[in-house]
Amino acid sequence: MFGTDGIRGVFGQQITCSLAFEVGRALGIKCIKHKGKGIIVGRDTRPSGVALSMAIISGILSQGVNVTDAGVATTPAVGFMARQGYNFGVVLTASHNPSEYNGIKIFNKMGMKLSAKEESDIENVHKNINRYAYSKEVGKLKNIKTKPYFEFLASVLEKKKLDLSVCFDCANGAAGGVVKNVFKDRFKELFLINVGVNGININKGCGATSVGALRQFVVSKKLDFGFAFDGDADRVVMINNRGDTIDGDGILCILTEYFLSLGGFSGPVVGTVLTNLGLENYLSLKGIELFRTPVGDKFISEHMFKNKLVLGGEPAGHIILSKFNPTGDGILCSILLILAAVRQGRHPEKMLLGYKQIPQYYLNIKYEPDRSVGNAERLDTAEIVKKYVKKLDKNCRLVVRKSGTEPVIRVMIEGENKEKIERILCEIEEELDSMNVPVH
Repeated sequence: MFGTDGIRGVFGQQITCSLAFEVGRALGIKCIKHKGKGIIVGRDTRPSGVALSMAIISGILSQGVNVTDAGVATTPAVGFMARQGYNFGVVLTASHNPSEYNGIKIFNKMGMKLSAKEESDIENVHKNINRYAYSKEVGKLKNIKTKPYFEFLASVLEKKKLDLSVCFDCANGAAGGVVKNVFKDRFKELFLINVGVNGININKGCGATSVGALRQFVVSKKLDFGFAFDGDADRVVMINNRGDTIDGDGILCILTEYFLSLGGFSGPVVGTVLTNLGLENYLSLKGIELFRTPVGDKFISEHMFKNKLVLGGEPAGHIILSKFNPTGDGILCSILLILAAVRQGRHPEKMLLGYKQIPQYYLNIKYEPDRSVGNAERLDTAEIVKKYVKKLDKNCRLVVRKSGTEPVIRVMIEGENKEKIERILCEIEEELDSMNVPVH
């Protein structure tokens, strides 16, 4: 039921109101006999969000557990609020996916995404949901705004006005209201784009997955920075004044420098198997280790929590700043990037001096979930890596994995020899195709 980032799929197919109701019941059952304020629920701006939200809230209430409805809220806002005495936090969102998708992200009482064990516990309750009786009492529902989260972000930014010109691309998602509240009157110039929410335009040609419009805006207006969020604002991509895109790896580089300048920081920094080798090389020069986890910001967060680390993230822009919030938070990250630029006194185009990205080449192979998912699930990625890594140069890396958020096999090769890498990618594609994992 759970993938690398909660439960996700196309609304009306993999994600339905009946599923949301049952998940709500399962969460309510897990709350029984435990102290806490119940469950806080938020959603992004997708058309299906209201129906799914009502369904999951109904399921929770049916077990006699109270619900606080935050309405449209970012994922990190709900994660932050979950730590204010709630048993769980729930967000109805499919993050960066198109509007026809939706999903269920769940946080525990520490504001962290569920561990594998916690997910398994909820799955077991869900599988046996008909064995549980409904509560004789119905839980209470109240509505709130996530004001404590706004106040938290404002406190990190501090009260001084900054002599910067900045644009935020809110991806027609949940970030717009937060950005308006937090950044009002803080900059010389403040621009917001893609805040015309109509539900179906979330992430469409905008936001962290499509930064072209933001790049053009920053360059044409001669701004200092641009920041693009995704639909639920748990990730961010940065654009500098020259229009260069700075992904999560570059952001980790900048924040490493910032934390070093504040003192007391020695790492490690936590990335994933997809984190660029260039970042690992850069950190090594600073005497800082890079630790790699499987893909998924929940794995980064878990490792950071267990080892009391403060900085980690993914190339896609999920940046974890555990000292502030134990889940990916695009808006919080943008604040720290701005503070880094101010503290270090660097022009935006010079914030990555000494960092050299190694080229990465990708192959995505889609398959029909209902017809071919068995082949994909049985795919022995370790054997494929072992077979093809022998053909690569010494300083290359090969990663083959099944996506946890959509029916795709993802292949990544990192290295300098473009012609050779592209040839090997073609070989891998042919092999996977012969295994009846159809390409679309």
